[in-house]
Amino acid sequence: MKKRLHTSQTIHRIKGGKPQPTTYVEHKTRIGPFIFITREPQTINLQEYLKNQGYTIKIAEASTIKRQ
Repeated sequence: MKKRLHTSQTIHRIKGGKPQPTTYVEHKTRIGPFIFITREPQTINLQEYLKNQGYTIKIAEASTIKRQ
């Protein structure tokens, strides 16, 4: 099943140069009674991520957004 945000929202605009946001993957390591938590930065392709989540939305970069 495809997800849609709204019938008029098939294109989402993001700030130019930011099509690949950074997310953090958490890793837990247990050594004895202690748990060490580290976070590794990971760059994701926003268009592919949304597609894998089932959304039918196109990401477009924009330097400015002007209302007409």
